[in-house]
Formats: sequence, structure tokens, C-alpha cells
Amino acid sequence: TVTALRGCVTDVVHSAASIAFSDSQQNHRTNERGMRHLLQTLPAVARFFHVSTAYVGGLVRSFKESDLDVGQQFRNDYERSKFEVECFVREHFAGSSGALTVLRPSIVIGEEGSGKTYQFLTLYKVLRMMSAFARRHPGDAFSLTYEPDATQNYIPVNRLADMIEEVVLQPHCWGKTYHLVDEHPPTNRQMRA
Repeated sequence: TVTALRGCVTDVVHSAASIAFSDSQQNHRTNERGMRHLLQTLPAVARFFHVSTAYVGGLVRSFKESDLDVGQQFRNDYERSKFEVECFVREHFAGSSGALTVLRPSIVIGEEGSGKTYQFLTLYKVLRMMSAFARRHPGDAFSLTYEPDATQNYIPVNRLADMIEEVVLQPHCWGKTYHLVDEHPPTNRQMRA
């Protein structure tokens, strides 16, 4: 029961979210209402590790860990809902020094090395589309317009888990915001090679 949990919970790592890019109703229901409900049930003394996204920065070219609302525009409903949730979470924990730690991963992909994944989203949707085209049109040329020097920031799920574990287990890391991203993301040219 909630009462029993309140008596023993000291730390919460929250990573549940709808990642629908264009379903604002689902994002609101899952991301916003779900977070409000969770925060209402937390014990007042619990530390909260909130998995947000590096894309709360929207279309801003440079976005620091200390930034949140810089008047940014968003590419999709997912980014907007995660931004709104992070704003709400920060407001909820205002005045509770060290109780909130925010983790902002980039695009999460399969395991480093094996590529194993359980969800075929983001990058995998594009790859699936390209594979389907190749099967339906064997031998036909296929090209996508792209910016060769632009980057896409992917983080393998096992590297992300290691980063989150490091932050959660190290008290000197608590109460801060972290961008959990590839510091040297590959360019589109490198991805194509």
C-alpha cells in the first residue's frame, strides 16, 4: 500500500514516460498526470532521481545543464511534455536542497556491442523503413537528404544504465542536473559510412 511504501522508501529513480512524438493527449496523461500522482505519493524525505531528456532544450543550439526555460521551441509533443514535467518537478522540489537530481539522456539505443534492444523506436524506425524499401524494391537506389556534418546523439542503453547507477550511488552527485550524452557524437557522414 501507499502508506507502507511511504514508511520505507528513501530513493526513487523515475524513468517512466510516453515517448510518442505526436500524441499530446497520451504524453499529458502519462508524463504529466503520472508524475503529479507519483509526487503526491512520495514520502517527503525521499530523494528523487528524475530521468528527463536532453531534448528539453528543444531547438536551442547550446543548452547547459543549468538551463531549463530559455524560451525554446520544440520539435514535437514529446519534447514539450518532458520540458513541462521537468518544470513541474523542479517546482515541487524547490527548497528541498539535494532532494532532486535530474538526468537528461540523449536518444537511447540498443546495447553497445551487440545492439540488442527491446524497443524498436527512434533510429530503429528509420532503419526498419529503409529495410522495408530495400525488400520491396531490390536493386533500386535509395537516398535520403541529410546534412553530412550534423550529428545525432545516441547513447547505448547499457552505458546509460552505468551513468545513472554512478550518479545514484554517489552522494556528491545528488542535487544536480546531468546531460547523459555522447560527448563526441558521430556525424551523419560517419553514420553513413
